[in-house]
Amino acid sequence: MERPCVDQLFVNEDRATLPYSLTAQEVADAIQSVYDYWYEVNEWHIKNGYGRFHEQFRANNAIGGFVSDRITRALVDPNDKLELNPADDGYPDIHYTKGGKVWPDDFPEKAKHEAVPGVEVKASRDGTITAHHNVDGWVMGIHYNINARGRTPDDITPLSILSVRIASMNEDDWEEQPSGDDSNRTNTTTLPTEALHELRKNPVYQTRNGIPQSRDGDWNTLYKRIHALFDKEYREANPKLFPKSDGSNICRECGRFFKNNRGVSSHQRHGECGD
Repeated sequence: MERPCVDQLFVNEDRATLPYSLTAQEVADAIQSVYDYWYEVNEWHIKNGYGRFHEQFRANNAIGGFVSDRITRALVDPNDKLELNPADDGYPDIHYTKGGKVWPDDFPEKAKHEAVPGVEVKASRDGTITAHHNVDGWVMGIHYNINARGRTPDDITPLSILSVRIASMNEDDWEEQPSGDDSNRTNTTTLPTEALHELRKNPVYQTRNGIPQSRDGDWNTLYKRIHALFDKEYREANPKLFPKSDGSNICRECGRFFKNNRGVSSHQRHGECGD
């Protein structure tokens, strides 16, 4: 199979908003780290007759957990201001320590997530965000795809990261998903469409296949414009997205048109950015 490779064209380096000390390039490097790891392990599995690497996982959510963990570790390892949450089931996954945080020997492991800010990292194949708690803080959503299931793919990559997005969430942004009286599944919470919209407006890395789709036509246009602001080739291929080819009439914060043909700043007149 082909080795996956991050395309710098899809890195939203100048416009993405990230918290703490993170950069879009660090996210891109983390994706490449996951690509390299997955490729090497996948090739070993195929060579030794074990099938594709993803086939070793019994459930899709296990793959998502693995991908999010590898991204998390790849972000933390080179950055002395970030720390992996020492509690396996604690949150957030990434702690922002500013490089000087030292935990006392008797500090409770489970309580560490309450002592520092950070980022919760979630990965899924369908782009949804599900958790076991209402995260109050930054959430990073990873949308991935396992390629060419059920056939021998010699000329494609085994794994694709379609997008990585990040936004700050409040506890009341989440919706509870009860498991039901007859289910063994634990209760979960998920981000509804309105909350996912906040993530979708801030892609850090996004391929063209990762541009989100919504039932709202205006939102779909917005997502395309936001993507076109950092993907030059996509912008050139879709000139109708921008009356001005340089994008100067598009809000840098949300991607909406800043002025109409008469020069009226309707974006400002209707309220805050993104309204």
